[in-house]
Amino acid sequence: MKKSYTNEDLIKEKTVASYFYSLTKSKVPNKKSSIFERTVYKLKIKASGTYLKFLSLENIFIVYSTKYYPFSTKFKGHLSHHTFRVERKIIVDFENLAAEEGMWISIKGFDRDRQYACYVGFFFFQVYLEKEIQKLQKVFQKIYPDFYIREYEDGWFKILMPWSIYLKLREEYEKKHGT
Repeated sequence: MKKSYTNEDLIKEKTVASYFYSLTKSKVPNKKSSIFERTVYKLKIKASGTYLKFLSLENIFIVYSTKYYPFSTKFKGHLSHHTFRVERKIIVDFENLAAEEGMWISIKGFDRDRQYACYVGFFFFQVYLEKEIQKLQKVFQKIYPDFYIREYEDGWFKILMPWSIYLKLREEYEKKHGT
């Protein structure tokens, strides 16, 4: 399975993203705290918000630009390419489904073969992988009984779904979102 990122890029992204996410979870200063503490808190929230906005704008630009010639040849196998727009919407729903159960995941890869569609992702925070994968599988199997989640590599997991279900899901999203 091809990966869009090198391991170093993923480690940096995971570290940076979790750092800025942790800033959003900073303890809110009470009314009696000093001006300095309140200012630092506001700066943390502002910095994390700016970082997250930058990530979304960068992704929007890449998706938009890959529709047109010189850029359409770049990022072909990457999820940011416009041909993977339905997969990105499915991924967002998968990540939101996990977030509702308190599991913060990021899905970074997608591959398909004759039998399965496979999404590859990781947990944002250090977790006991086998236990979390079992929890994640229970969450997914409530809605999608034929999905399987397996350990992939160091801290990574894969979500496997039968090809026929993937095609139905893709068709559903194309009708729902008009893509």
